[in-house]
Amino acid sequence: MSEIAQEPDSERDAIAKLRNEIKAHIKEREGERAENARLLKELEEKQKLIESLERKTDDPVNHPAHYTAGSIECIDAIFAATTGLSGGQAYSTGAAIKYLWRWSRKGGVEDLRKARWYIYRLIAELEGNGNASRT
Repeated sequence: MSEIAQEPDSERDAIAKLRNEIKAHIKEREGERAENARLLKELEEKQKLIESLERKTDDPVNHPAHYTAGSIECIDAIFAATTGLSGGQAYSTGAAIKYLWRWSRKGGVEDLRKARWYIYRLIAELEGNGNASRT
């Protein structure tokens, strides 16, 4: 007879059954984790969509539609374009950009004329000629 103690069949069966239950439980939890990750990603995408839609909602005071077309707002473009300018040069440059930015969404040809007026004013200032009232 062998000196190694043999486990009774019922104990081996019970251990095997417990191991199988543990493996099944682990597999079930892994499936839940994968499903949770998928759901979390779906929720994050929906949140981004909501934020995008909220930004596109016309806010006539803070984000008027005619200034928020595209991924950049007109005011941000003006700020960047007028960095280093001051006084009339900064103002005329910003005003011209504003009217060029919005002409197709708001004022049409009138906005183009306004942009031209500010451009002529800026040119006159740079050339040292105060007469900028060209139309």
